[in-house]
Amino acid sequence: MRRTATDLGALALAAALALSGCGSFDVEDGAGIGDPDGGPFDRGPYDGGGPGDGGPGDCEGGVVIDRVCHRPPPPERELRCVRAALEVPDCVDRDGDCFVVGCPPEVPPELATLWADCDDASPDRAPGAAELCNGVDDDCDGDTDEDYALGVACDDCGGGKTECAVGDPTMTACSTLAGQSAGAPPDAVEVCDGADDDCDGLTDEACALARPGVDGGVACGDGLLAVEAEGALTHLAWDEDGALIETPLHPGPVAFPACGPGGAAWLAVDAAAPCETPVDGATRCVGARLWTWTPASGAAARTALAELGPPAVSDAEVFWHAVVGDRTVLHRAPLGEGPVEPFAAELTLSDPTPPAAGALAARRWDNGRASVVLVDVDTGAERLLNNGAGSAGPPTLSDAWVVWPLGDGAPSLWAVFRETWREGFQLSRADGAQRRPALSGDRVVWFDAGGAPPSLRVMDLETGLVTDAGAAPRDADAWSLRGAQLIWMDAEDRLRIGTLDATP
Repeated sequence: MRRTATDLGALALAAALALSGCGSFDVEDGAGIGDPDGGPFDRGPYDGGGPGDGGPGDCEGGVVIDRVCHRPPPPERELRCVRAALEVPDCVDRDGDCFVVGCPPEVPPELATLWADCDDASPDRAPGAAELCNGVDDDCDGDTDEDYALGVACDDCGGGKTECAVGDPTMTACSTLAGQSAGAPPDAVEVCDGADDDCDGLTDEACALARPGVDGGVACGDGLLAVEAEGALTHLAWDEDGALIETPLHPGPVAFPACGPGGAAWLAVDAAAPCETPVDGATRCVGARLWTWTPASGAAARTALAELGPPAVSDAEVFWHAVVGDRTVLHRAPLGEGPVEPFAAELTLSDPTPPAAGALAARRWDNGRASVVLVDVDTGAERLLNNGAGSAGPPTLSDAWVVWPLGDGAPSLWAVFRETWREGFQLSRADGAQRRPALSGDRVVWFDAGGAPPSLRVMDLETGLVTDAGAAPRDADAWSLRGAQLIWMDAEDRLRIGTLDATP
């Protein structure tokens, strides 16, 4: 038998056993090592007893040659190699597993069969080995993959047959899953339809809204606003059974739709008078009218025609700026019925955020330069934050953080921790502008215009770790975040719906 260094150690053990007397056996009294009263293998005389009776003649599973019972090879390799060195020393063992092939004629065929290896080139294939799902007879019993229910119908991704999982020989998978024999192509698109369209084992993750004519959308947290053909606005939500609930809000055209769990707001605009955002001033839509909607009160116009800026929606209120004389002044109103009122009217403010932790963030203007302030929603008192260098872009706010772009088109973001509001720091700098930041807890998402392709990036503000959000909107304005809900228009003009933790 051809042996490895381990086999030589096994032979030394065998020799030691023999010298100690433990390897001897007595054919007269049947007390051989390995019998019921002896050691690990039995070569005592066979008395013809029935198999399984527990006596010295019990040779179940073994073979009897010249009245000697040869037990099956033990599963422990060291013991198996000791016995192989004694029983089949002249047979071939190339892979060192102490199962053999190529025995000489003087070895009884029954003994050669007892010790036979089905693959002497692989120590992983041998009698007693674990049977894997790999199209191979691993345990040398003549059957392949017999421990796995292959060929059974499965319902994953349109239905297929159970087969061995690609990349994991201990598992099975449906043939129609991604990477399997009949899996979806790599460019398959997940559609919001309750099915696993891209066959990755997940359903409706970062899915494309199966609705033609949608040209934009806004995340509401528990639903979304869809901007459709001709600028019409529709609220979309899903009931407990996954059925789509559609609520038309406005025939259009509209600008700057915003929403939250309590309702929505938008500007009804004149298509012939587009909104403008001057370099040294706030966005203004001439001849616009503010509308609001709640599920309880429906949609209603809340202002007369005026020069208005983008609304910001909280759970129950809406905030916006309006041009009054040569200043921009904040206003507020309930989402449902209630009065429209100026807010912190003594200040020249624009671009309010939805309130968080008792305050909203806004831009304060002074001679064409903007700084970010916090404004108490109960008193209207302002707090000027550390603004760094450069004019401030529209801010985003959470309970703990305020973040905004530095300057018009500047390639950096500025952040202030609200507890240490006198201190600020630069978040990132890249080849292209870092546009339209949006906060979700301690994470900030922004459109990285310098990416290849431009895409959304995420920073954990507690750790500083920056990752890819897994979404590539068609432009800087074609995405929205509310809580963890993330939606965007992709390069193929499909509205995609996902979360920060479940994007492609």
